[in-house]
Amino acid sequence: MMREVPATIRVERDGGVMTLALNRPDVRNAMSLQMVRELEDALASAEADGEVRVVILRGEGGHFCSGGDISDMAKARSQQGGEGDDPIARVSAAFGTMCAKFAASDLAIITVVEGVAMGGGFGLACVSDVCIAGQTARFGLPETRLG
Repeated sequence: MMREVPATIRVERDGGVMTLALNRPDVRNAMSLQMVRELEDALASAEADGEVRVVILRGEGGHFCSGGDISDMAKARSQQGGEGDDPIARVSAAFGTMCAKFAASDLAIITVVEGVAMGGGFGLACVSDVCIAGQTARFGLPETRLG
């Protein structure tokens, strides 16, 4: 069972299927660090539940996920890391760790992509067992164009 009601995702349960809807449509479901934690908690809850066999990931508002929330990156950029500590690397690692947890899960992970699936959203779709892309789906890694 999840510790608290998530603020950035909506969790629905129907028998052995748990649906996790990214629920920040005002920012095209940009993935904040809070959302990353809530997705990890929801996955752990599904894995601990003996009845859940399938996790479906989808987005609210016509888009799957526009990628990482740039406000989290801006906050990390403004932080002073100690020697050997890179705040931006910590933020990026949080996304990678979350994707690795979904990739390693014994549950069937299905993503349903409508609209944009950029950056971390694209990564999450890539680590799923099945990705269903609607006609409006657009995938991309815009961060690869940055220096």
